[in-house]
Amino acid sequence: MNAERVLTIVSVAAAVLAVFVALEWWALILLALGLLAGFMNPEGDPVQRMVILVAALGLPHVADSLDVIPQIGGHINSIIDNVAAVLAGTAVANFLMALKDRLMPASSSGPAY
Repeated sequence: MNAERVLTIVSVAAAVLAVFVALEWWALILLALGLLAGFMNPEGDPVQRMVILVAALGLPHVADSLDVIPQIGGHINSIIDNVAAVLAGTAVANFLMALKDRLMPASSSGPAY
């Protein structure tokens, strides 16, 4: 199992756990997991970066409609909101990596002395 898969499993588990365990640090933990995922596996494809950004922005709005489901709708909404927080961290990390790539010149074979 590679690091990306492990990080995804941990992120989803944290998103679910955050709904049922009260802790004031969940937002920071979820964002940190997203940032870690984004920096460890930077997305080079601009379309994939856009998909991550749109998902981070759109998922909470779509999940709000799940509140009408009796008993479990609110929980599902909260889980999806937490997943969107992880995706927001990933989107920020991908943006920063793309910005770094645009600002820093590509090195040819190594450090210039």
